[in-house]
Amino acid sequence: VIYIQGKPTGRYNLLNSLNAAKGKYIALCDGDDYWTDPLKIQKQVDFLEANPDHSICFHRAMLEQNGQLVPDSITEPRFDLVTERPISISSLLEHGNIMHTNTVVFRNGQRPYPVEFMSAAIGDYMLHVVNASNGYIHRLDDVMSVYRVGVGIFSTKSEMDTHHAIVVNQAHVLSLLTKEEHRMIALAKFDRSLNTYIKVIEQNATEDSNLLKRKSGRDILRLLFKKITSKK
Repeated sequence: VIYIQGKPTGRYNLLNSLNAAKGKYIALCDGDDYWTDPLKIQKQVDFLEANPDHSICFHRAMLEQNGQLVPDSITEPRFDLVTERPISISSLLEHGNIMHTNTVVFRNGQRPYPVEFMSAAIGDYMLHVVNASNGYIHRLDDVMSVYRVGVGIFSTKSEMDTHHAIVVNQAHVLSLLTKEEHRMIALAKFDRSLNTYIKVIEQNATEDSNLLKRKSGRDILRLLFKKITSKK
């Protein structure tokens, strides 16, 4: 079992599955989500076969919230901010996760997976960053899956824990990147997220032992930020 932020996760199973996969392409679907188009995989594979310079093909999705299907208000607003075509890793770093995990098909060529993936708080985003470093990203306009809101591990986090996970994850992304242009994009996003996290702490923490722990964590994050900014 791999522990992330002190909690057991399914990351070991995911890594084992990724490393054991023999096919040319990999598609993922979390147990609480589902696909809705029987031709989904074929459409994505057809695109990747015809476009060898692309490493990821994803598509649009619906959300299931309180038993109702609603338009995607999570990744669609981020995707709408992406202006470059084809989409590169730069847009993924700038705008965050623009795709739900169950919408993605990617080339099975990454070996080994970086050590950062072992402890990243948001594993799917880290996986997308790794794959996007090998080629472009393309979105199909078809709606071919449903993402269920409020039932996954990340969906049920508190506001403070969510921002903490985002900051820790972006630190992992920073340590993974080697190109200076990509590091500068990720660093600016890390700075914004860290400031937001600190504001959330200041607004919500109460004068008890948890506050002391949060302040200690904040100081550690500030030191981490200084270390990353000074990294050559």
